[in-house]
Amino acid sequence: MTEENKAIARRVYEIVSTGEFDGAEEIVDPSVSDNELLPDDPPAKLIDTFKETFAEAREGFPDLSIVVEDVMAEGDRVAARVVMRGTHRGEFQGIAPTGKRVEVKAIDMFRISGGKIVEHWGHADDPTGFLRQSQCS
Repeated sequence: MTEENKAIARRVYEIVSTGEFDGAEEIVDPSVSDNELLPDDPPAKLIDTFKETFAEAREGFPDLSIVVEDVMAEGDRVAARVVMRGTHRGEFQGIAPTGKRVEVKAIDMFRISGGKIVEHWGHADDPTGFLRQSQCS
């Protein structure tokens, strides 16, 4: 089961890299809520947050690519360490394109049940400080 769960986690990064977000329905349970919402955030489904977050990233960084550095699994949990790279060619979080290459490191943990992601926790570098710095130059 752990190898199957690792494959599901790797599929996340394939979907993001290609921008084929319809494929998310294969691996993310569409009925589960996003467990990482802040108390004041409106309710949202995990699949919708996934699609919105990475659609925004691909708009800002159309050449976005992801390298999976490590994947570990135990039971129903999978942890992945990834590096995302792209060129800032579109607006991203209110920042006009800078043409700068960006590298973002991230760690994700997924809980998988019935062959689908039902929970996600993640942390990634925030590229906006670097992008804003380059606007002031």
